[in-house]
Amino acid sequence: MVDQQPPQIKDIEYQSVKSTQRSKYPLVWVHSVSLTTLPRLLSNTLLWNSFSEASEKILASPISSDRDAVQERRNKKRLSDFWTKKSVKATEEQFQNAIRSALHDKPELRRKRLENSQAIPTKIEIVSTSFVRNPNVVAEVLFRANGYCEYCNNPAPFNRRADNSPYLEVHHIKPLAEGGEDMIVNAVALCPNCHRQAHYA
Repeated sequence: MVDQQPPQIKDIEYQSVKSTQRSKYPLVWVHSVSLTTLPRLLSNTLLWNSFSEASEKILASPISSDRDAVQERRNKKRLSDFWTKKSVKATEEQFQNAIRSALHDKPELRRKRLENSQAIPTKIEIVSTSFVRNPNVVAEVLFRANGYCEYCNNPAPFNRRADNSPYLEVHHIKPLAEGGEDMIVNAVALCPNCHRQAHYA
């Protein structure tokens, strides 16, 4: 947390980050004493907004090369290194966990949190890595599918506005991030439902 008075939550402890005590933006670690408190942490808007602000400040903060060398010797990583590489996946996972937690809450608790929530969401800047994909692979897989999902065998649910072609999404069976090849044999054309199922089911 940063620049916030920590809210009182049962079974939650706060500890200042020693290395930032003299900093312009002193940080505070939020510690959960018990795993049962995680749903309360995940659903606390104040904590998540403060975490987002703290992360932005850490990303923007300069650090000396001497300090980097010490961290490397201790086999430690900067939070900013973790954040820039893992932030997209971590943010999505946190969001999905928060949704699951909110679904298990009593409706009146959820409505009470909604009454106190901010209308304009906090913005965070994310740095991510992506792959330059071969357009010929996509075109050939879409041609092979001929307008039908290669998993459920149903026709594409709608046509693209741009060229009126059947809307299917090309999915890599073994993800590129896990060393999968950008080749026709590693790709299938899926309808949006089956594509989501391939990623999340």
